[in-house]
Amino acid sequence: MIALQQDASKIRMAVQDQKQFVESKKSDEISTLSDSVEKRRIRMIDYQQKESSAQQSIQKIDDMLKNKAQIQRNIVDNVAYRKKNKEYESKKSELTQLKNQLSNLKNKHSDDDDDDQMDGNEKNVIHDEKTFTTIKKKRDEQTQQKATLIGMKSTHKSNLSNIQDKLQSDSNLKDVEQRYRATMIKLKTMQISNEDLDRYSGALDKALMKYHSIKMAEINAIIKELWQKTYRGQDIDTIEIRSDSEGSASAARKSYNYRVVMKKGDVGLDMRGRCSAGQKVLSCLIIRLALAEAFCIDCGVLALDEPTTNLDFDNVSSLAESLQVIISERKKQSNFQLVVITHDEDFVHKLGRSDFVDHYYRISKDPSTGYSRIDRQDFREN
Repeated sequence: MIALQQDASKIRMAVQDQKQFVESKKSDEISTLSDSVEKRRIRMIDYQQKESSAQQSIQKIDDMLKNKAQIQRNIVDNVAYRKKNKEYESKKSELTQLKNQLSNLKNKHSDDDDDDQMDGNEKNVIHDEKTFTTIKKKRDEQTQQKATLIGMKSTHKSNLSNIQDKLQSDSNLKDVEQRYRATMIKLKTMQISNEDLDRYSGALDKALMKYHSIKMAEINAIIKELWQKTYRGQDIDTIEIRSDSEGSASAARKSYNYRVVMKKGDVGLDMRGRCSAGQKVLSCLIIRLALAEAFCIDCGVLALDEPTTNLDFDNVSSLAESLQVIISERKKQSNFQLVVITHDEDFVHKLGRSDFVDHYYRISKDPSTGYSRIDRQDFREN
């Protein structure tokens, strides 16, 4: 009895759910959706049929394209065969006519005349037969050559098809044309950039060469002025620096060999191995002063270590006077300092005679302690 009541309760609940379903109009929506699904299924079947028909058409077109080349070759071969066959029939007809003419000539003339005439006609017949044989042989050669070319064409076509399949299947070769084009653009851009850099390098090299020539001329002018103010001898009028370049014009980098030349009048000789120790020291000092004057105009320190070594008395005096001129010219430069390290007290006193040097520092050894000591010495006190 309890089981029947449970079943009845379930039936009532199902009936209630059905009523609610009907009242909510869900059945209409399901019907509408079913109709829509059916329509879409019909349209899908129609599209599948159209797709199948299109694929068949494409297949027919592919077959026609594949057979097109073969049909074209057959037509060309057929035309060539007909042409050669026509030539063959024409030659054959000419040969028959010549044979008939030969037979008629044999019946008309005497034996002697027939013999002479026969020789000439036989020669003509033999000539025509040779021509026919030559043409036939040429036709056979052309036919064989044509067959060879057809085979080569088929082989190349097969290789082309294999290469195209490989291009489509190999991932490394995918978009190879686009990558090739991008690489070529990059290469051309790099070539243009290199050409621009070459032009810039050439212009820079010319500018450096011009600057080098200007500075060398300036340095030699300063050297000449200092030498003529300082040197007291009569054997050398002046000295100058000469530079010889090494390397071709297209070389990436040039090097220069510098040498010091002493001049007397218009004659110039290398100083190496031809000058005294004093002249060598004086030329070194003057060249250093000229370099400092040309490149270090704002430099505040000029240091000379034992500048009077191997110089005679006259040249020491001239050097002191030249240094006094340099001090006078640079006195307006607030940071200028001249540092001279020397054991020559006469040279120091010659420098002290100017109005621009007030004192110097003497380094000596203290006998009581054994240590070095530095004392300031005033020129005015001396």
